[in-house]
Amino acid sequence: MSEQTTLNGVKVSYKPKSDKPKQFSDDKKRSQDSKKRVYFDKGQSKPARPYANKSRNTQAKKEVKPNVMGNPFAHMMRDARFCAVDIVFKVENGQSLSELLITELKELNDNDKRFVQHLVYGALRYFEILEFQLTHYLQKPIKPSERHVYLAILLAIYEITEMNTAEYAAVNNWVTLIRQMNKDWAVGLTNGILRKVLREGLQPLPKNTAKVSLPKWLSESLIKYWGVEKACAVAEHFLTHPQMTIRINPLQVDRDQYSVLLSEVGIEHVKHDWVDSAIVLREAVSVSVLPNFSTGMSSVQDASAQLAAQLLAPKDHEVIIDACAAPGGKTVAMLERNQNIQAIYAIDSVEKRLLRVKENISRVFAEDLASKVKLSAIDFEIFQLDNQADAVLLDVPCSATGIIHRHPDIKRLRQVTDIKPLVEVQAKLLENAWAQLKPGGRLLYSTCSILKEENEQQMKAFFAKHEDASEIECHLPFAERESFGYQILPISVMRPEKMDGFYYCLIQKAHD
Repeated sequence: MSEQTTLNGVKVSYKPKSDKPKQFSDDKKRSQDSKKRVYFDKGQSKPARPYANKSRNTQAKKEVKPNVMGNPFAHMMRDARFCAVDIVFKVENGQSLSELLITELKELNDNDKRFVQHLVYGALRYFEILEFQLTHYLQKPIKPSERHVYLAILLAIYEITEMNTAEYAAVNNWVTLIRQMNKDWAVGLTNGILRKVLREGLQPLPKNTAKVSLPKWLSESLIKYWGVEKACAVAEHFLTHPQMTIRINPLQVDRDQYSVLLSEVGIEHVKHDWVDSAIVLREAVSVSVLPNFSTGMSSVQDASAQLAAQLLAPKDHEVIIDACAAPGGKTVAMLERNQNIQAIYAIDSVEKRLLRVKENISRVFAEDLASKVKLSAIDFEIFQLDNQADAVLLDVPCSATGIIHRHPDIKRLRQVTDIKPLVEVQAKLLENAWAQLKPGGRLLYSTCSILKEENEQQMKAFFAKHEDASEIECHLPFAERESFGYQILPISVMRPEKMDGFYYCLIQKAHD
């Protein structure tokens, strides 16, 4: 389903182009009006005849240098395309995409906001591929100090090849933007590259798509652990739009009944084969159209994440710890599965994030059930429960490399140097979780990572240290069975039931 809007008076469709750009032979490289302009290789164009009076431009133009202490383009934040460029620039400097899409689009109308979101998400998904394409057209690299120009050309290439904006209008708008940024030196460069892309199409990609569509460190890790074929399949999956999956609330309705309700309002869907609470929608929709969403009959949660409550299987009268609870989906799912739980301690180190947990709990449960969830804003490394818990869900902070298709900014934010510190934090959280668990209790360790350092290798180190720990087998035939735990790759289940990349290991503590 495509969504249309207007931008600068031009109709824009958010459904990706189905047809590849036309290919042109070498004899068509020249403009029809060849007397006026000749197009050169490397995407540059210039007048065929040099200026006779070279003195007409005797005074060197003053280059506007970026102000690293702030945003030198603040006056342009009402331009949708520049907003997209600046958001990607800020993502590269460590800011969260989800937060930027809230704070940076205040000056735009709703149509422009949707345009920016589509452009930014798409460009970040294809970022490495766009860089591969741009390298082909550049005679020399663009200076690091001109990063906004570089990013503008990348995003422009994405728009003219993947979005249904009128080509002439898109090129004109991007060239105008470069000029408004006071980057006159880049006007001809931008115009030439974009027009050459339209004439010749994009360059063919190498067979190893993982190397060209992922950061080098990540592609090397995936190839090392999963082989070239699976690494390439994962990389290609990360270029796709994520599907929308909902979790039904068994306290209010069963899955078959909710399926009927969805059909009655015209929402196409399939019931997930491997996760008993999951329904996969053919197209993403606003939660406002989901039947009885506001009263907690359903929630949005990927099937992989829904497995946490299914695997831990809360029992009557148990005390459970959700060690890293925000945004609360797993906390809610556990109480939905068994309303006879004694208590769930929902822990998160950031108090603001617990507000989201509280909102979800209030939407789904009446006060008598909602009161069973005890919120605590504290770092779990130092959390202490008066009496040990019957079960612990430990969904640790991780690299999030299994959900890049949902959060493409991860490719720009995450670095190989982040992995070791994350592994160390995970190990500390594991130790405290084990200390809070009573003999005979269950601990479910999970990540949304597909890196073995955070998953299988983390578990190997844990089991080597704890003789009182034993693994409980899980029925996950679609997942990769590791020496400890189960790795769900984003390609483990074929569409329409694809699942996010996740890892689970269910551990039992020996009785005294």
